[in-house]
Amino acid sequence: MQDPIRRLRHDIMGRLNAIKLAAQVLPLVEPHEVEDFATQIVTSANELVELLDQLEAHFPDASPAGT
Repeated sequence: MQDPIRRLRHDIMGRLNAIKLAAQVLPLVEPHEVEDFATQIVTSANELVELLDQLEAHFPDASPAGT
């Protein structure tokens, strides 16, 4: 079984790479494709927030004060 922290790190890096790729391609796509790439960025960012919440659950004492 894989370490859950390593799995989360892998998943987080995947979402960050998806955002970077979509952002890099965005200036090059046809105008009718922009919305699809923007949606991919938003979706990946939302998934990233969920993954960070999962990571934080593994380290509750490391949460920033007031959050």
